[in-house]
Parts: sequence; structure tokens; C-alpha cells
Amino acid sequence: MRYDHLLPVGSLVKVEGEERRLMIIGCNMQDEQTGRIFDYCGCFYPVGFLGPDQVANFNHRDIEIIYAVGYLDEESRANQAAEEETNRKARESAAGV
Repeated sequence: MRYDHLLPVGSLVKVEGEERRLMIIGCNMQDEQTGRIFDYCGCFYPVGFLGPDQVANFNHRDIEIIYAVGYLDEESRANQAAEEETNRKARESAAGV
């Protein structure tokens, strides 16, 4: 499945280099140690959130398989557009554009 926008929370994906499936639990996440911004953070599925040390940060380009797209309604679509704009500005700022 191809999906050109940020996936909503609840989406289930397979990420390159990871054997287990991940469920997206957040978007536009910043790594506290490096300051690097990632498109998503996810917890391992079906286990769920076990703590901050069990969260994986990854980017949209790292997704190999989309198993399911999370819930979308008008509010989440508006949030999705805002998150994509925030993501674009953060990446431009980090690149010095």
C-alpha cells in the first residue's frame, strides 16, 4: 500500500531493519539526545507501549509495508496537514534553508 501523507496515529507498519511490526503513536518526534526530528514514533505491536526506552523513532521513507492506516476523520486530517507543514519547516530549519 502506498500512502503519500503522514500516517495517522494507530497505523500499523513494517520498518526497514526491524523484524517486529510497529504501531504509530506519535508524529514529528524529536530525539531528546540528538535533537534529530523523526516523522514518527511507534511502539511494538501487539505488545503496546512499555516505556520510553521501548519506542522506535523512524521516518516515512523507512516504511516498507503499511498493514493498516489508523483512524482518519476531519479533525485528524486537519491535524495531519498541520503536522506535515511543521515537519517541512523543521527539516528546512535543520538543513539551514
